[in-house]
Amino acid sequence: MSSITHNDQAYIWRLADYSGIECFLSGIHWLDFVSQYPISAPQLWCAFVAVLHAAVDLYVPRFKSSSLHRASKIPRSSDIRKCLAKKRALWKKIKNNRCDTYL
Repeated sequence: MSSITHNDQAYIWRLADYSGIECFLSGIHWLDFVSQYPISAPQLWCAFVAVLHAAVDLYVPRFKSSSLHRASKIPRSSDIRKCLAKKRALWKKIKNNRCDTYL
């Protein structure tokens, strides 16, 4: 199964090189990594997420497809449209503030 990442890109998780990700992550000296952020948990979290994103970008292939947005053309009730708009707004906030753990 793939998941949407950018406007028209999706990761192809079934083709991911999980042993490559494991090797990448095991090559990091985590004790030194954690000791770089002794006071700030949010900074440590951002750094950790950046490492995970780097691993995924290196070892999980992506594809471009314009068909990812076909579901948006399905007629929906106003309640569903409001919920979807709220969901999109929250995802946009998360995308712009990946380090904010309160979202």
